[in-house]
Amino acid sequence: MKQPLAPAFLTIRFDIEHEESIRYLGTDAGLEREIEAGLRLLGEAGVRGNFAVVASTAEKFPAAVRRIVAAGHGLLGHGRAHAPLAGLGRVRQAETLAAMRSVLSDVSGVPIRGFAAPQDSTDLDTAPAALDAKLAFATYVRGAPRGPRPQAMKVLGHDIPLWILSPQNQPRNGRSDWSILRKDPPWSEPAWDAAAARRDWTAALASAHARGGILNLIAHPWMFPGNAGETGLLFELLKEARNTGVRIAPFEEILESIPLAVSEGHLKPEHHHKRRL
Repeated sequence: MKQPLAPAFLTIRFDIEHEESIRYLGTDAGLEREIEAGLRLLGEAGVRGNFAVVASTAEKFPAAVRRIVAAGHGLLGHGRAHAPLAGLGRVRQAETLAAMRSVLSDVSGVPIRGFAAPQDSTDLDTAPAALDAKLAFATYVRGAPRGPRPQAMKVLGHDIPLWILSPQNQPRNGRSDWSILRKDPPWSEPAWDAAAARRDWTAALASAHARGGILNLIAHPWMFPGNAGETGLLFELLKEARNTGVRIAPFEEILESIPLAVSEGHLKPEHHHKRRL
């Protein structure tokens, strides 16, 4: 039996990507330690979160992935590698997502049903490709319907829709930690400022609460050493959300507990290049 819609939802997503750690820090030696920091944070806050894991990272750190699952958190894919999907075409995207799903499932021992596109890189091939790869949900894809709550996106050629957790009403699918480490395009992020992040995240949570919507908060454990005060701020925000009646849960639990709106439009894979957004 489905539960009634809560006033608002907060999801916290940790992106686990060793390639980015190497790119910006020169090493991934501390990644397992920072994953443990994220697990400890969630445990102390008494909530369950989501871990979006790159398949190549899972192959390199399989024990960390199994600890995530053992702690009861949601596990979803974040690409076969941390590389863009947009521009690959439907067939190659589907192959990439299927390989991601297979690797993560083998490493973790649990089925993988959803994904968060690496670098937020999607195009109009991504939704049909995800369904071709036997995935059930995405945090976001280009062409997704607008709205404050998760929706089901119809794709011609498939009998079942693709669930979209964060429709097109949030910049970068929610809020992300900022870091001085990523000043290069396309990120061009401002330097981490805990006070600014507190104001921004708190305002975003209040907006989601007022709309009865969902806020997806994205954090990168490999950034923790350079983002002073981030783990403490995340802990405070999680506690504040719980105290104000906001529901915090893994993506799949949220999708299974609320009535999904089904978008009226149909995305036609064979004609998607003619569709204007």
